[in-house]
Amino acid sequence: MAMTKEQQRALALAKARLRLKEQEPEMSALSQASAAAGQFAEGVLGVGDEAGAVGRAIGGSVYDVFNTDKDLSKILSDNFDWGRNIEATRKQMDQLDEANPALSNVAYGAGMVSGLALPIGVAGKGASMARAATVGAGTGATYGALAGRDEERLTGAAVGAGLGGALGAGAQKLAKRSSR
Repeated sequence: MAMTKEQQRALALAKARLRLKEQEPEMSALSQASAAAGQFAEGVLGVGDEAGAVGRAIGGSVYDVFNTDKDLSKILSDNFDWGRNIEATRKQMDQLDEANPALSNVAYGAGMVSGLALPIGVAGKGASMARAATVGAGTGATYGALAGRDEERLTGAAVGAGLGGALGAGAQKLAKRSSR
């Protein structure tokens, strides 16, 4: 049975995508560790891509100082490109999601658990409900703003503040109830 032109195109497209996928290099252990650290930082306070961008800028500069004959202004202009460094870090974290989703999820989840330490610590120390809600809202707003990408940051801050405030107040109420 002959294939229709549409089926032939679909088959050709699938083969082309498979060839592209096979050409992508696998992530090295070091790249996976770096991306996992980024996922952890993203989970703690939403700063994985920003921290990775700073690391790329500093690491690239140190490498260039010791391994190239570039002058300092060239080193700084090459390595301190914030947009390029953020995108490269995000791409690496996205690659980890595909290459090793278990590691990516565990790193992010561990970061989230660690990130809850501040608001829970405040609630557990007998702070007032208003104080716990304020700390929760501040933490939530910071996380929401930093975890967002581009235009999503303002929305993330607003949603994070609301959820953080509610969770902070709720955790405080739960802590008081459980200490009775």
